[in-house]
Formats: sequence, C-alpha cells, structure tokens
Amino acid sequence: MRRGISFPQWWMLLVAILSILSGQGSLMGMERFAKRHRKTLNELLGTHVAKPPSDSTFRLLLAQLDVEGFEGLLQ
Repeated sequence: MRRGISFPQWWMLLVAILSILSGQGSLMGMERFAKRHRKTLNELLGTHVAKPPSDSTFRLLLAQLDVEGFEGLLQ
C-alpha cells in the first residue's frame, strides 16, 4: 500500500547491497538491516531518511531494477 513515503533510490540500493554483504540477503533481512543502521547511515551520508523502508518497498525496488544497466554502472 502506498503511504506517501518516498525513499532515495540510491539509498535503498546501498542498503540492499550492504545488507547482502553482511549476510542479510532476504527482503526481511534488508528491512532489518535498514532499521538497525538507518541512523548511522543518515549521519555518515548526510541524509534524512526518517523511517526505514519495509520489505515490500525493497521488493518493489528490486522488481523494477534494470539489472544489466546497474551492472554496467558498477563496472
């Protein structure tokens, strides 16, 4: 359900990557990682994400991700 909350896409991708690298590769793991590290990430990155994204928000992001384009950016 849309609740009018938007998250920076780059921030969510970073959280997804960091959570995978820390062994939390499931959608629920990404949500838990975001909850646990949101304040620290805000401080380090100068962002103001007030509430961590849910697992369904990560699901939507990853479903829309252009994997080939993203891999090209990483290389």
